[in-house]
Amino acid sequence: MMENIITISDKASEQIKEIMEKEGKLDSGLRIGVNGVSCSGPNYVLGFQDDAMTDDKVLDIKGIKIFIDELSFPYLEGVELDFIDQSGQKGFIFRNPNLTGGCSCDGSSCSC
Repeated sequence: MMENIITISDKASEQIKEIMEKEGKLDSGLRIGVNGVSCSGPNYVLGFQDDAMTDDKVLDIKGIKIFIDELSFPYLEGVELDFIDQSGQKGFIFRNPNLTGGCSCDGSSCSC
């Protein structure tokens, strides 16, 4: 079911709505996508956008318009977008239960 492709935690949705209000983007949507995949998993991206692109899937999750491009869609299946504010860390995080293994890459080389 397309509506269940990605979930957004209550904390994340509250934070998204707060940012949208501060930036005057209440009529915009949130683009969630993947910009490349490495051995450590997908590189997720977020951003506000006024309108959907032609091939976007458009969802409504917790009152937020979500735009997902066709290529990113398979990488987002089962993913949860959350927001953390603890132990000196603050920001959005993606939890992907489909990732297995993985490795640590330093950005310039990968030895998986």
